Amino acid sequence: MVDRSQAGRAPERALPSRWSLLAEALRAGGDLIGKELKLFQVEADGNLRAIAALIARFGFALILLVGGLLLLVLALVRAIGALIGSQALAALGVGGAFAAVTGIFLVLGLRRMSLDNLAPRRTERQLTRDAELVGAGE
Repeated sequence: MVDRSQAGRAPERALPSRWSLLAEALRAGGDLIGKELKLFQVEADGNLRAIAALIARFGFALILLVGGLLLLVLALVRAIGALIGSQALAALGVGGAFAAVTGIFLVLGLRRMSLDNLAPRRTERQLTRDAELVGAGE
């Protein structure tokens, strides 16, 4: 005779052992670490590409700017030299002013390209979030 008391029910599964749970946790942890490293790599690569594009744009703009500024500086030196009667004093005054402006832009540009701006912020946030989740599960 067939036992019909078990009919329609799914067969009972044995509870997983500690070793299989530990193996699954280690596998999931390894997957998580792999994904974190991939995120770091993608973010760092994106940051480096952005810096390279920024440097290329600055270089091209610098070439155009230098050509235009040379013409303007020569015109300004001649105009001031005609007003004060000395081309040498006019050249010193105009050159000093442009050197000061160049120094200001140099400092601003170096601050913008500091190593602090290259830090992988998304990876740091994700690692913090993952650490909080692991800490909350204990």
